[in-house]
Amino acid sequence: MDSSGALLAEVQITLRNPSGAITAKTATDSNGQFVISGIGPGPYTLEAERKKFETARRDILVSVATPLPDLEIIMKVAGRTETVNVFQPEGYAAMATTVATKTDTPLLQLPFSVQVVPNEVLQDQQVTRLEQAIRNVSNVYQTNPGFSNFGD
Repeated sequence: MDSSGALLAEVQITLRNPSGAITAKTATDSNGQFVISGIGPGPYTLEAERKKFETARRDILVSVATPLPDLEIIMKVAGRTETVNVFQPEGYAAMATTVATKTDTPLLQLPFSVQVVPNEVLQDQQVTRLEQAIRNVSNVYQTNPGFSNFGD
């Protein structure tokens, strides 16, 4: 059941032996119940998993002398988690340049803005003219020579 007492159907139940190997698998029915039979004596870990809930784990001991009591497993709603993978794509990420600064200072440590268009970008875009290359640089615009907004 969940923390409010509501019964949970389709909870995946896994029983593992001490080495972590799966001994049995089943799922809860519409009443939140499950049955696992034919298990030999010994220690086990019972795992209950369902989407949007934290996995619940209980250590149990199966014994011939004492029957197992009914297990009540309360599952907590999982907190929202997001994973962001940051990676550097090869070729397109310019981390440093010696052209603008004449030093090996990383771009993030410069006190001014430097825009680098890597050679791989120019090759992939098949740039053959300067007008095509400057499209990759923000705030740089091409004007048509000989034309002006001002009259004579």
